[in-house]
Amino acid sequence: MKFGISFSPSDFPQAPTHAGRAGRSAWYRFPAALAALLLCGLLLYLPARADTAPAMVDDEADLFTSGEEAELLKSAQTAAGRTEAGIAIVTRDTDIGSSANSYAKEYLLSNSCTYGRGREGVIFLIDMYSRQYTVYEYNDEASGYLLTDYEGDEILDDCQSSMRSGDYYDAASTFLEDFVAYAETDEGGNYDTPRYDMSGDPVHDTSSGISVGICAVIGLVGAAILTAIFVSMRNDSAKPNAAAYEENGTFRIRYQNNQFLNRTVTRTKVVSDNDTGHSGGHSGGHSGSSFSGGSSGGGHGGSRGF
Repeated sequence: MKFGISFSPSDFPQAPTHAGRAGRSAWYRFPAALAALLLCGLLLYLPARADTAPAMVDDEADLFTSGEEAELLKSAQTAAGRTEAGIAIVTRDTDIGSSANSYAKEYLLSNSCTYGRGREGVIFLIDMYSRQYTVYEYNDEASGYLLTDYEGDEILDDCQSSMRSGDYYDAASTFLEDFVAYAETDEGGNYDTPRYDMSGDPVHDTSSGISVGICAVIGLVGAAILTAIFVSMRNDSAKPNAAAYEENGTFRIRYQNNQFLNRTVTRTKVVSDNDTGHSGGHSGGHSGSSFSGGSSGGGHGGSRGF
């Protein structure tokens, strides 16, 4: 007995012709090349952010142990990265030869301890010669500062008890913690969010909105191109929905979590009977100067005695 099996050409998938392969390959290459060009344009447009905000600890007066100095530098680097501001912690035990604010400004600029378009920088200066400590912020843009005058005075007050007790490491740590808290709460940690002028009013940088809009358009174009590539690469036997790929009873959710995107911080100052506080515009409550400076940029700061 003999058996015979016959096949027709339609029973097998047909290999694409050379012309079809070339056409499809060219279709794949064109969107990929266009997406690469757009990506290059985006990288050229966006400002370079490979660098990081500088941070330094300059303990000329030898107030910190080597371990404390290392910890302060690590904390300062973290704070600089989070606030996008140059940060310096400086101690001196000789006559600085000028006002504390002038010295602080010159130190930040001469040591390149500023960052960004407005050359944002902040310094905590302990002057053992005059027995004063200073918080000073520099920014040469008219858009203002990360700190208001009131917040600067709050930082000075928070550091005062540690300074008077001789715990200079704790005072410097308090400065870093307070600066980061105020900068992040006020959404002033980068140039794409509202910053604050000397009166505490938010100042908006409209140029950043334009930059965001351009980046958004480029992103949408790139997304559209990638979508077209994926659609063109799917084969004809693709199923119309995901259910076609699922075996009954095999799908279950194994992991679930909640991620909070926003944070609200509320601070209430506890006033004691002996608290000199901020009443009366700081008159008679402090030995030193209240936080002040030019409202159009260039720097502002204040000092306290200890």
